[in-house]
Amino acid sequence: MASIPVKTGKANFVPQLSLVERIESHLRRQITWLQEAAEDVRSLEEQLTEDALETLIFIQQRHQKQIEHLARERNGLLHEWRNATEHDPDAKKRIDALGQQADQLRDQLQEQYQKGFHLAQAQLTHGAAGLKQLQKTREIFRKYNVGGITPPDYLDKKA
Repeated sequence: MASIPVKTGKANFVPQLSLVERIESHLRRQITWLQEAAEDVRSLEEQLTEDALETLIFIQQRHQKQIEHLARERNGLLHEWRNATEHDPDAKKRIDALGQQADQLRDQLQEQYQKGFHLAQAQLTHGAAGLKQLQKTREIFRKYNVGGITPPDYLDKKA
């Protein structure tokens, strides 16, 4: 399909992309983004500390916005593709291959997020149990005045 030059606000011309070119471009950008997002999550999984959890939450919020944008763009292109009357068999093969690669990467990223969620949940459960134990210990210290100043004639009646 031939490109038609489109005049932009500048003095130069930018070729308009065909539907196939726009879909391929979208899928390549999606694949690149999914690879980068997976690396972001993978690097934080290895060091799941409180700071890493905060970073993971920040990255997840940024990823969520990007995923929503990619999904809207994909839905629009998919609608155009389905309404197009003819499809070049070679273009369809390329698009199918790119789509499968994007789907695999999306599934992998989703698994990574699921794993990160479970790790964070385990840390939260572990942290809650640790906090409960610390509270018990603090109460024991209060009860027995451990670490406090006791008079020289203090006698522990439970001893």
